[in-house]
Amino acid sequence: MNPENSNDTSALKARVLTVGIAVADYVFHIGELPTKAEKYFAQDQYDVAGGIAVNAALTIRALGGHASLLSRIGDDAAGALLRDTLTCCGVDMSLVETREDQKSASSAVIVDASGERMIVNHRSEALFADPPAIEVQSLHAVKAVLGDMRWTEATAIAFERAKTVKIPTVLDFDLTNTDIPQSILDLSDYIIFGEAALLRFARRADVISALKTTKDKLPSSLIAVTTGRNGIHFINRDDKLFHIPSRSVDVISTLGAGDVFHGAFALAIAEEQSFERALRFANDVSALKVSSPPHQSKFPTRSEVAAFQRSIS
Repeated sequence: MNPENSNDTSALKARVLTVGIAVADYVFHIGELPTKAEKYFAQDQYDVAGGIAVNAALTIRALGGHASLLSRIGDDAAGALLRDTLTCCGVDMSLVETREDQKSASSAVIVDASGERMIVNHRSEALFADPPAIEVQSLHAVKAVLGDMRWTEATAIAFERAKTVKIPTVLDFDLTNTDIPQSILDLSDYIIFGEAALLRFARRADVISALKTTKDKLPSSLIAVTTGRNGIHFINRDDKLFHIPSRSVDVISTLGAGDVFHGAFALAIAEEQSFERALRFANDVSALKVSSPPHQSKFPTRSEVAAFQRSIS
């Protein structure tokens, strides 16, 4: 992966800070997802760096942008996997802290023949018990900040710092087992919901009414929701509702697809693309991801995205 080969110079100028937990993913490919307690045999297995912030950072690098990661890892084999992978791919690791005698976050990931996945995640609460140290100076040259829901203290602090210097903030709002502080929502310029998370947040049964209700609750944020094969719904600055259809591709693996979407969207915002254009760009990048082999090096490049867009135009 060599993002410096991109022929789009705007991407090379755009720097994004991604904030959240870093996860070592141990991936197993089997024919069907498990349905009962017995032994299953995998056709393939590999270990990759994962987590929303990590996959987003790797996406940004593959697309030719600059990516910095704010996260925390343990001093263990999983942490070494994460650090080595990210460093090799050119992600700025200066804001990643290593804690001795702590376990890094990890996941067992099972992917079936249709590309759907099952994830069992472990995150040490002790590893993320205290907030990170980040100053405004750390945001020098950053053009957008992307935060996830897995380390809300870090996202809140990063968003607060970003707001003081007028850097756009993007929140990946997915399902979580913790309450999201209102302060984070108030600090979010863009909020991209997963479908289930939006329905739960708005307490509505359908996406459209949930989107409208959420916009009323968060009038200062631009809001969109991703719904998998049903595409993306969003409300623009004029409070008009729009729909972007999903791309028709053969799905090989959905692992990391949402993270890739958010990374591509944040990069587009850093490049000062419009809300709609950023969503359409992220939609194309995510479609390429799900139709590619799920290996760490296979994040879509800018040239691949351009070729894909030409093929469907």
